[in-house]
Amino acid sequence: MVQTIATLLMTYKSRPSLKDCSIVSLSLHKKFKCLGDESSEGAWKWFIYTRTQNINRRSSYDPSPPKKKQKLAAAQKHQYPAIPSSADDETSNKTNFKLLQEEWDKPKNGEPSKVKTLFIRTHALRRAEMLNEEDNVTVQSTLQKYKMLKKSSYAKLEFELIMQRSNLKDEFDEELILWSKAVVTYCKAACRKMTFVQKLVKDVDMDCDDQLLLISLRRLGLLLIPTKTKVITGDIPFLLRIVPNETPIKEAPEQGNSQLHLVIINHDDYDQHFIAIEQKLCMESMDLATALFHLFGCHYILNLSYHQKLTDLMTFLQEKVAQISSASTTKWKSAVSATHINGISSEYKALKKNEEPGSSDSDSDDN
Repeated sequence: MVQTIATLLMTYKSRPSLKDCSIVSLSLHKKFKCLGDESSEGAWKWFIYTRTQNINRRSSYDPSPPKKKQKLAAAQKHQYPAIPSSADDETSNKTNFKLLQEEWDKPKNGEPSKVKTLFIRTHALRRAEMLNEEDNVTVQSTLQKYKMLKKSSYAKLEFELIMQRSNLKDEFDEELILWSKAVVTYCKAACRKMTFVQKLVKDVDMDCDDQLLLISLRRLGLLLIPTKTKVITGDIPFLLRIVPNETPIKEAPEQGNSQLHLVIINHDDYDQHFIAIEQKLCMESMDLATALFHLFGCHYILNLSYHQKLTDLMTFLQEKVAQISSASTTKWKSAVSATHINGISSEYKALKKNEEPGSSDSDSDDN
C-alpha cells in the first residue's frame, strides 16, 4: 500500500519532500482511522518518504549502455534550469524571481510560457514586498524592479491573482457596459434638476461601447468629482486626458498630476490608451474599457490610494462595477455623490431586470 501511495504521489510531484509525505500521511489518518492513533502518523510519514526516495534512485538509474552524444539542435542549445516547485519557501521564491528577471531580460522578454509560470510562482513574494514598502519608495522604482508589470497582460494577470478571480476582466467589461447605460439613462431622467448636465444630454449610441463608455465617464465626472467648474467635453479632471497624436510623449500626461490617470492619444483612424504613472506612460491598451480596468487594478497591484478627488468615482467602480466590497460599510465622501449613485443603481437594477431571460417589453413598460 505504501508503495502504491508513494508512486501515486510522484505523479503529482517529481521529488516529494518530507513535508509533502507528512501531509499525505496526516490526510490518510484522518480518513482511515484503522491505520492507528496519532502517534503512528510519524511512522507512516517515514514509510512513504523512504519509498519515494527508493523510487527516485531507481528512476535515475539507467542500465542501458550509454548513447553517443548527439549534436544539439538550435532549439535545444538554451536549456532552462529546473524551476523550484515550492511557492511557499522564501529561498525558492527568491530563486524563482531571479530566474524570472533573467528570462525577462532576454530578447523579446524570453519564452512566454516560462515567464508566466515564474510570474505566478513569485506572486506571493511581490505582494509581501509591495505591502511592506516604505512610503518614500516611488512607483517608478517599483516598476523598474518588476518590469513585467509595465506590460498590460501581466498587470491584468497580477490583479486577477490578487483578487483570486481568473475571469475578473470579462466580468468587469460586462458590468461596465451595463453600468454605463445606467449612467446615461439616469442623466436623461435627472437632467431637468441639473442644469450643468442638460448640455451633455444627447442621443447616445448604446451599441458603440467606446463612445458609450467615454460619455458615461464624462457624466460620472460631472456627478462624482468635486470641481469648481463643470467641463462637459474634452478632459475629465484628475482622471482622463485626451491629446492629439503630435503631442510629445512627455507632455501627454496631465500636468501636475503625479497620480494614476488615463491618457488617450488621438490618431486619424484609431486611438492609443495609456496609464500615466508619475508623469510617465505605460500599459498601452487596445480600448478604453481595458485601460480603465488597468487604471483601477493598478491601485491594488501597486498598493496605492485613490486620488483624493476621485475617491467616490473609484469606489463606485470598485463596489458596483468590479463588485469588490470594502471591509466596512461604504461611506461616500459627498452626500450629493451618494444621491447620484443611488439613482444610478436604481436604473442599473431596471436594466438588469430587462436583460434577464423571460422579461418582456410590457413588463419593462410597467416598471
